[in-house]
Amino acid sequence: MKALARSLALLSLLSAGCGVNSLLNKIDDEVAEAVDLACSCSNVFPDKAMCEDMFGSPFDFFDRDCLEDALAENKSASKETLECSLDQQKAYNKCLKGQLDCNDPNSFQGCESVYETPCPELPAEVQTKLQTCVKQ
Repeated sequence: MKALARSLALLSLLSAGCGVNSLLNKIDDEVAEAVDLACSCSNVFPDKAMCEDMFGSPFDFFDRDCLEDALAENKSASKETLECSLDQQKAYNKCLKGQLDCNDPNSFQGCESVYETPCPELPAEVQTKLQTCVKQ
């Protein structure tokens, strides 16, 4: 527990200087790591390409430049939401690393509990602008 608290404190210090774009990139990197972990289980996902297509960044649905502009509408609130999302994804990856058993297709399901506590919602002005960013 102490190690987790120290890690989260360190993450907070490191990400305090991070911009929205940097946080988006870090979340994308963490999601890619989770996909690599899950899709490495050939017993569960015999077709790695199909597995990778099933997963993806939560930002894939948005035009990236538009997404960054929308989040810039309220940078501090957006950063708070993104930092929370990054923390959750890191916790999910840590859980996967400790719990994933390629011989048990249900072994990763206990990791979803890291998402039970919702992150702060984005402000209304950011959400409104995000609606215009959805890829057609």
